[in-house]
Formats: sequence, C-alpha cells, structure tokens
Amino acid sequence: MSVSTASDGQSQGRLVISTLRFGSAEEVVIFASHLYTFVDPLPGLPDNHRFALIEEERYAPLRWMQSLDDPLICLPLLPAALLEFDTEKYRARITAADEGSGDDLGQGGSVYLVTRQLQDGGKLVVNLMAPIYLDPGNGTGRQVILQDPSYSLRQGIVWNARSRKFGLVCSS
Repeated sequence: MSVSTASDGQSQGRLVISTLRFGSAEEVVIFASHLYTFVDPLPGLPDNHRFALIEEERYAPLRWMQSLDDPLICLPLLPAALLEFDTEKYRARITAADEGSGDDLGQGGSVYLVTRQLQDGGKLVVNLMAPIYLDPGNGTGRQVILQDPSYSLRQGIVWNARSRKFGLVCSS
C-alpha cells in the first residue's frame, strides 16, 4: 500500500493513498487525521492494524476504511448516527461492552457500522453486533463485539428521504 504526502501547497495535513475498493487501483486524498491504528485487529484480519478512513462526497453517506497493510481490504462503513434508532442507547451499550479495555469510548469518537449489499435483491445490511469505534483524538480504532441478541449481524436498512436517515427493516 503506498502512502505519500500530497504535493501542492493547499494540501497540508493530507496524504495520497492507493485503494482497490472498486477492483482497479485508484489514488485518493485523505486527511492525516483520518489514519487509525487498531491495536486489536478486526476479526478475520489478523495482519491488518493500520487503516485510513476515506470520506468522499460522491459516495456519501458511505465511508470507506482502507487497510494500509493489505490493499485488497477496504470496508464500506455507515455512520451509526445516520440510523433512525436510539443512538445514545446504542453508544451506551458499546461503552458498557468495552469496559475494562482502557479506552474511553464515551468522548470524541465516532461509531461506524460495517455495511454490505446482499446478493439477493441488492438490499443493504449493517452489522449492529460489531460496531467500529474510531477516535480521531488519539488515532485509534477498535471493533466492539456486543453480546446483546437484540442487535443483528445483518440488519436490513432502507433510506428514508424525509428524515435523511436510514430506517431499520423489520424482519417478518
């Protein structure tokens, strides 16, 4: 994975990284403050500790978490704040689940949900059971595993144009 400093005078604090998120190599500019280290690797990605958060208006509200250790790993993320549900209660559950880790998940960071599109019908789902917490203050990230069965590994979501948020799809 290549990372280089942007060369024009306007890009102080920005880096250029390579990504294969759509199958072919492309370079994107990110803020240096969007680099995160995961001390504990994400489940299934034991050799990936360094990530860059890619935020581009053309793909909003999705963000992309590009591994700097493996160019093939790029996870689509959705800010949890864009879901129509009790985000304060959810954040409290995340904090409670992570007690004893030594991290303070209550201040300044953001909660993201790994998102994917299902093959059958193309519906979007998010992983509510294992949110990702990114703390720009110290440049760390961690995935918190919730033991609460009310949160699904594959929760269907649908866009609500009126509220400009995603609603949860109730399973039948």
